[in-house]
Amino acid sequence: LTDQELNLLVTKAQSRKEWEALYYLMLLAAYTGCRPCEISRLRLSAVCLDGENPHLLIRRETTKTDAGEREVPLNSVALFAAHKLIERARSLGAVQPEHFLLPAELSKHTKATDPLYERRFDGFDPTRYQHQWSKAWRALREEAGLPWAEFYCLRNTFITTGAEADIPLQVMKAMVGHMDGKMTEYYTHVRERAKSRAAERIAESNEKLLELVGLRVAEQPSAVQ
Repeated sequence: LTDQELNLLVTKAQSRKEWEALYYLMLLAAYTGCRPCEISRLRLSAVCLDGENPHLLIRRETTKTDAGEREVPLNSVALFAAHKLIERARSLGAVQPEHFLLPAELSKHTKATDPLYERRFDGFDPTRYQHQWSKAWRALREEAGLPWAEFYCLRNTFITTGAEADIPLQVMKAMVGHMDGKMTEYYTHVRERAKSRAAERIAESNEKLLELVGLRVAEQPSAVQ
């Protein structure tokens, strides 16, 4: 996502109360690079907000690979989102360390064959986690005019932003929980492209010189009527 596209999604999410949780989830994904499955399975004990280095603990059972087990630092945006999600979780009954950051909404279990069908009027269960938020995300991206945007784009946006900021790939690997060789090659290319754009901006800063060497035609003053 470009900055403009991300900002548009944020603005739209802020406009509706029913998208409040999605708004915080979106910020957490875009500013930590965590996978959706890692966020949904976070327990309160894994959200460490105190001290000098607030972070998320991604445990092996909540991620795809061994490399996915990691400590994810929280920058100011991610910390803001994490605090809001903790407040929401507590309001829904999540008070024990083993409770989930995203308690399961039991009203969603409307099929008679669902094991939780009998509990559909019980509100939220903090001992279970919300598996997905695809319906709300589809509605949000349609509202923003970005029907192609998958929630996973937020993770990719985080990685690409890091590459364009020239953060070492080994650091990015540690933060997002492993990238294979092909991904390393791709984001190396992203980083080099960012350097090329930066170099060109330096050249463009001296417009007069570009005119002198014949790389830009001087603008002619408009005729006075």
